[in-house]
Amino acid sequence: MQSGKINKKRVKINVLGVDYTILTENDERYVLDIANKIDKQANIMLNSNPNITNIMSMILIAMEYGDELNKEKQTSENLRIKINEYISETSKLKLELNKAQNRIEKLNQSLKKTTEENRIFENKILKKNNNNTKKSITHNTITSNNSEVETEFNKDEYLQFFNKDLD
Repeated sequence: MQSGKINKKRVKINVLGVDYTILTENDERYVLDIANKIDKQANIMLNSNPNITNIMSMILIAMEYGDELNKEKQTSENLRIKINEYISETSKLKLELNKAQNRIEKLNQSLKKTTEENRIFENKILKKNNNNTKKSITHNTITSNNSEVETEFNKDEYLQFFNKDLD
């Protein structure tokens, strides 16, 4: 191709015994294939009905091609519309997905923070309970028959005894 100019070439075709020269941008093989298809269709029409003339067969073929072209254009336009709808829907879904992923990330961060706070709180409670248990174990007063007796317990024995009572 030259700068801005379209290279057109001449292609010789034959339809119903008449030679034509076509000026086209298309490949020669492509143009010859179309001409051969039209020639075959015209010959089939002419051989099937003796009342059809060459001009009539060409008009009928042109009508068939025009009809086919219009239907293909409509189909193409419908597909283009559907594709645009799918693209639009996909964009919306991607946006919703991104929002959901961001929300999940925030929830995960909140869960992690809450879990850490709970762990710290549980440790504080356990530490406080352990301190209270130690005090209770090391200096436990038992009242029996109106007399006070101080006694010391082994912490492990106490916890085993305490856990048995819980079961």
